[in-house]
Amino acid sequence: AMSVAEEARRLAEDAADPRSAATVHTVLAMIAALDGDRAANDVHYLRALEYADRAGDVMQLIRIRSNRSSHFLEEGDLDTALAELDIALRLADMSGYDVWRAMALTNRGECLLLKGRLDESARELLQAADTFRRIGSAHEKYTQMVLGDVYATRGDRVLARVAYERAIELAEAQADAQALVHVCASLSALVADVDPELVARLTQRVDGLASPAGRSRVWLAHARVDLARGDDAAAHAAAGDAVTEALGRNLRAVAAEALEVRAATAPDPASAMRALDESRGLWTAIGSPIGTARVDVARAALLDGASATALATAAAERLDQLGAKGLA
Repeated sequence: AMSVAEEARRLAEDAADPRSAATVHTVLAMIAALDGDRAANDVHYLRALEYADRAGDVMQLIRIRSNRSSHFLEEGDLDTALAELDIALRLADMSGYDVWRAMALTNRGECLLLKGRLDESARELLQAADTFRRIGSAHEKYTQMVLGDVYATRGDRVLARVAYERAIELAEAQADAQALVHVCASLSALVADVDPELVARLTQRVDGLASPAGRSRVWLAHARVDLARGDDAAAHAAAGDAVTEALGRNLRAVAAEALEVRAATAPDPASAMRALDESRGLWTAIGSPIGTARVDVARAALLDGASATALATAAAERLDQLGAKGLA
């Protein structure tokens, strides 16, 4: 991909064509993201914005803003991600680019989920899914994946499973390994206590998709699947690799979730509490009240007596207020 993109950049520069240059730098930014080079990802998107603005290419401006929101979302900078999406959605509304409006709504839905605004998140995601379905776009898989996370957080297990299975169906049709790894892990966690045979099948599916080496999200997916099937040792090891990789790339939400898995599979209560304290610090810095409350529930389980009851009660009240009924 890099070889082809570099040739495209040479041709765009020779032609002095800002529209082509914007496309090239967008692709180079995406390759940098896959390589884990956050600095190069940011530089290429800024160049892409400059060229798209010079070309007056509204569609590319929407796409780049939406992609940049993903960059900030991954780093846990939710307010900056939402600011990028506000611009993208205004441009999409004015220009009528439905597919990019739906992509921006999907990213916005994920941001709102992390912020604990579950009902708003579901509305944005359902609107995006309707748009993708109407125009026949397989991008719906990402929307259904996040929608499944929203439903699971709210405690709507049947709706969550339907959304995850729809995402898997669409991702398999495109052989989209990135989406499949994430959604198989999410579905495994959802059904771990009721359908161990499905967890076993999903485990085989994840193992056949990609090597986890060097990719924090894939390590996290393996950790979640291993935890769901009861292999604590494998889950603990994979989660540790996910934490190391994620912190090195400033992927705070991935690191926070992986630390929760580390705590759940820790060899002793002291190690578990240390992991949970680290996770809570990350969720607090991100501004995720659900993540913070979920960690407090796990911390309460390690304590005794009145302090445990008080911590669990406070967490349950916060989760109930946020609409996270299942967690509450």
